[in-house]
Amino acid sequence: MEIARTFHRYKNSILKFNPRSYLELEGGKVNAAIRKSILVEGKNEFALYNNGITMLSDETNLNEKIGQRNRAQLNVRNPQIINGGQTAYTLSRIYEETPEHEREALFAGKELLLKVITLSREGQTGTKSKVDLIEAISIATNQQTVVITADRYSNEEFNVELQNRLFARYGLLFERKRGEFQDGVYQQYIGPKDILERNLFFRVYLAANGKFKRAVEKRIFARAMAANEKPPSDAELDRFYFAFLCLKNLGSDDQLALRKNKILCAKLYAMTSWYKPLDADDFPDAVARATELFPERWLRFAKDAKAAFRGVVGAGRGPKGVGGVERQLSVSGWFRSQDFLEAVALESDRGKGDVPEKNI
Repeated sequence: MEIARTFHRYKNSILKFNPRSYLELEGGKVNAAIRKSILVEGKNEFALYNNGITMLSDETNLNEKIGQRNRAQLNVRNPQIINGGQTAYTLSRIYEETPEHEREALFAGKELLLKVITLSREGQTGTKSKVDLIEAISIATNQQTVVITADRYSNEEFNVELQNRLFARYGLLFERKRGEFQDGVYQQYIGPKDILERNLFFRVYLAANGKFKRAVEKRIFARAMAANEKPPSDAELDRFYFAFLCLKNLGSDDQLALRKNKILCAKLYAMTSWYKPLDADDFPDAVARATELFPERWLRFAKDAKAAFRGVVGAGRGPKGVGGVERQLSVSGWFRSQDFLEAVALESDRGKGDVPEKNI
């Protein structure tokens, strides 16, 4: 019950160094089994079925002089759960959903294995050392909801700093750890649409900055981390945010849909290049205008490009040309070329008079 009460109070703040937060959907079977062993079994099968919790602590003290037989008080300073977050969170949910006068009886007789690792003050206890230790322990001990490779990058300095910048600059909740904001959604003080999924960020960010080939890669978050992605500049982040708003305005903010739609990546780059204002405060109005003007401009742009770039066109059926076949622009192949980036820049210069100066 103490674990349930503690997690109910502190939530994800004691999962700071865990590779992920509570995974309500992905860990459904595991979480259901934990609930059943508490709610249904009525005995102490919970201790037998559960792997327990591994916790880091800066200081640990056990006080056996509390006036109760066969009981003691465990005091830990700066506790951080690094394995067993699913168990702790599920217990806290049960605690929260149970009427206060029934909690003691519900949790009575239920035991949980708790492993506490206390970091020596004499050793290196900085963030980097903790993250390295956590990764090693997580790989060795995790046997419940799978920690995927991408999860192991979630606590890297790049992602922590990126999360802070995206929130401070745009108010976006970058989900560097899967399930990080799930409790906020459950408690209804965070809406699902307020959360920026990590793969979606990288797809939009890369597309908005003209890196289309990488924008459609599978496992993009893990690939970006493995490639030691450099921290984005403010200008690159501004391009991301404008493209992100455009994508939401188009009603398509699914990262899998974006991965499968290469032409959409090219369109986001063009919209950002043609309509993004310098001041982020002007983005909402500029996005609304871009959404209105872009479709017709894109069609004209593609039509003009068809004649200008014959070397990157494909065959398509039509009433003209040899044998009734008209050669048409293959945008999916064209946007991967340097010619496309240059054509977008040229069109941007040409169209400066089409929109107010602040929206260029």
